[in-house]
Amino acid sequence: MIRIIAVDDEQPALRRVGKLLEQFPQVQVSGLFDKSTACLEYILTEPDRIDLALLDMEMPTMHGLELARRLQECRPEIHIAFLTAYEGYAKSAFEVEAIDFLLKPILQDDLDRTIGRFVKRTGSKDEATNQPKRGIAVQRFGPFNVLTENGDMIRFRNSKSKEILAYLHHHRGKPVSKAQMMENIWYGQDEQRTQANLYTTIYQLRKDLEAWGLSDLISQTKTAGGSYSLHWQTSFDDVDSYEEELRLFKRKSSLTHALKASVQNSR
Repeated sequence: MIRIIAVDDEQPALRRVGKLLEQFPQVQVSGLFDKSTACLEYILTEPDRIDLALLDMEMPTMHGLELARRLQECRPEIHIAFLTAYEGYAKSAFEVEAIDFLLKPILQDDLDRTIGRFVKRTGSKDEATNQPKRGIAVQRFGPFNVLTENGDMIRFRNSKSKEILAYLHHHRGKPVSKAQMMENIWYGQDEQRTQANLYTTIYQLRKDLEAWGLSDLISQTKTAGGSYSLHWQTSFDDVDSYEEELRLFKRKSSLTHALKASVQNSR
């Protein structure tokens, strides 16, 4: 999935871009902003990856070129495309290595070209073919560990990242609210600091997983205070295996008991 934000101080133009982007199934509109400051605040606090920013050039509080430079300072991996009514800015746009320069009014074909250029530059493919979700083994007895398809143990930069992964795995893909995570993992700590810790740890966890070829496993919703969920397919989980063996043992024991009772009653 290609995550895109757009910034334009003209509300009608911003809404138009948002509606056009929604027509692309491979695109997720992560944010529409009519102020540069709001966009920067989002980038600084949002742990999710942002792939592409569509920026207006002429804005009252901050010029699009300056905003592009600041975004790239915060997120070096972000790609930039400019939206403007003035063709004369084209040369300046490519000083920040913009992938495209779109003249208003923006058309569907314009965005199709821009997204095509992004895909070509980054080698992005369809999400389903780009993320290996098979062959993951999870060990929960004793220390929590995750092994890749090749049997390599995934290493995490800090223990909190591993703890959150174990916590989300325990919830079996069900969304867990931010408030619940903060309460359970950072119990009794300052709420504002805890929220910052949560964002930072989720961001680092995503980076840790991506380093092992496991991308887009953690999804986020922004409704009802926000929540996170983990979506992966595991080939082995030692706790699940133990529970399955236990169920089979109880089933066999019950069957044996029933057979013995049947034999005794028939005498």
